[in-house]
Amino acid sequence: MTKVTIKTHPTPKLVAANLAIASLDLSAPWVWDMVGYVLSQFPYLDKKGVSGYSVASHNYSVPAGNITVNIAGVAGEFILPGTLDKAEMQAIWDPIIAHVNATWPQAVALVDLIPYPSFASWLEVYTLRDPVGYDLWVGSHLLDEASLTSNATAVGEAYKVFGGQAFLVSGEGTRNAKPRGGSNAVNPSWRSTVVHSSMSAIVVVL
Repeated sequence: MTKVTIKTHPTPKLVAANLAIASLDLSAPWVWDMVGYVLSQFPYLDKKGVSGYSVASHNYSVPAGNITVNIAGVAGEFILPGTLDKAEMQAIWDPIIAHVNATWPQAVALVDLIPYPSFASWLEVYTLRDPVGYDLWVGSHLLDEASLTSNATAVGEAYKVFGGQAFLVSGEGTRNAKPRGGSNAVNPSWRSTVVHSSMSAIVVVL
C-alpha cells in the first residue's frame, strides 16, 4: 500500500440504549422462544438505523441500580445515530417490548436510554478497559435476514445450544457500498449480513 484516501464526516450525535429482555428465573422454559423472537427482530432494527451488540445467555450478570442480578435472555448495548431524542429510540423498541410483554408476561424488559452529543463521548463510556490476554477459541457465522426471520423458534434453539453474541453491525452502508473496481477483499456474504454471531470457549492448557 502506497497511498490511502480517507473521507471524513462530522461526528454523529446519538441515543444509546442499555437493554435487557430476560427472565429472572434462569430455568424458565420459555426463555429461548423469547430469545429467538428478539433476534428475529434484528433486521427490523437494522432497517431503522439501529446498531449494537447483544449477548444471549443462560446466566448473565447485569447491573440493576446498586445491585447485580443474574438473568437468562438477551442483554446488550445499542445506538441510534443522528438524534438526541430518546423518544425516537423508544418508539423503535416499543413494538418489540409490547410483543414480549403480551407473549411472555413473566419476562422483564428494561431499556435505559441515554443521549450523547458525539460518538466520541459515547465511546469514552463504553471503551473496554478490562485486562486482555485471554486464550479463547472463537467461532462465528454471518446471518442474513432470512436466517433470522424464517424460523424464530429455530434461532432460539440454536442460541440455547451455543449462546454467544449477536453483533448488529453491518447496516445500509455495508449493503449499498460500491467498491471501486466492483469488488474488494470483503467476503461477499458480508454485503447481505444483518448479524455477525460469535461464540467462544476458554482454552485450558494442561
